[in-house]
Amino acid sequence: MGYMGKERIFRVFDPLHIPKINKTDCVLHISSFLQESKEKSDRREGDSPRDFNCIKSLIGEISNQRISNREGFRLDAVISINGHVENQEYIDYLKSINGTVIGNNVHITIFQRPNVGWQWGGFHDVWMRYKDIDCNWYATIESDNYLTQDNWLDIAIEMSEGDEYGFFGKHQKDFPIDPYNFSSIAIPSNVWRTGDNKTKNNMVKEDTLHSSGGFFFCKKSFLQKMDEVYGCFTHSMGCNWLFDGIVLGEVIFSHKTRELGYKYSSEKFPYYAKAWRGEDYI
Repeated sequence: MGYMGKERIFRVFDPLHIPKINKTDCVLHISSFLQESKEKSDRREGDSPRDFNCIKSLIGEISNQRISNREGFRLDAVISINGHVENQEYIDYLKSINGTVIGNNVHITIFQRPNVGWQWGGFHDVWMRYKDIDCNWYATIESDNYLTQDNWLDIAIEMSEGDEYGFFGKHQKDFPIDPYNFSSIAIPSNVWRTGDNKTKNNMVKEDTLHSSGGFFFCKKSFLQKMDEVYGCFTHSMGCNWLFDGIVLGEVIFSHKTRELGYKYSSEKFPYYAKAWRGEDYI
């Protein structure tokens, strides 16, 4: 998939293909990052062993859970590998689970994509491939998180009744940013959009309240509306990992949710675990 520095590093896993299924109960996107050759300015350099352990731990949790009591239940867990993967141990493990069925009828699919938009970019790729199948619920989780409760899907479906919430989940609490500057990077004014996809002017910090990465659960009807109005879940273009992932992903997804007239909650789903490092939960 191109060059990084003087090293030739190419794609290992294919992009995501159209699924050969007609129906599933839930599509769960799992966002991961295993890249080792990174720019020095990347604050995540050196985290790939930790992230690899997180993926294995999350898959272990899923394989041991009874996710739903629904008759004929099926969950499609789609793991996005953001950026390059070079370590042979990581590659061998991912190949060993790709295309398998684990636990409570959970079907594993792995695909690789450019690291643009982080969690929300990967989730949008999954949505674009799975949006035409018979499925009413979609979820996304970063690989260093997990769900603690059996039957979590049934609980989330019950909690999602009504049209008030666009998405809910559990993650860090909402916090605002400066709408014109983030980490010394100027934020273009056309990043902020109205409910009819026009540029929103005179933004203030309160307009930028957002939830950070974690676990999110969405109805199909909400994602269809987001897709119809904006054409994307993130406005990222690969300019900077931090800016792409936070401002153009986490912040903008929450911002557009409100502009479409929906609420969201970072406290509504109680069965979410803290992030872990290595094998130790923190």
